[in-house]
Amino acid sequence: PLPADYFTKEGDKYKEEKACQACELAESQMPIAMKYFTKGKGEADRLEREASHQKLCDSQASVATQYFARKATEEAETKSRQGAGQEVMPAAIQHFTMDD
Repeated sequence: PLPADYFTKEGDKYKEEKACQACELAESQMPIAMKYFTKGKGEADRLEREASHQKLCDSQASVATQYFARKATEEAETKSRQGAGQEVMPAAIQHFTMDD
């Protein structure tokens, strides 16, 4: 007897292999300039644009916005440092499992 999803898994493997083969064929036939702009350069440009946009937003933010953003990040850091090693047991479980 075969598992119920045996043929589904085999079909998924076959589709994945065909997709990999098609991708490899496309990349082998793709011109060098197209590879450069679609693969590496496109991702690098996107990250650079996001960083410059964030820098511009931060530079034009009001003093109050900068203060509260800084305060929020500091509070998040202190909470993560304080709660990293502690595991909290819910109150209902504490009530029924702990001895009085």
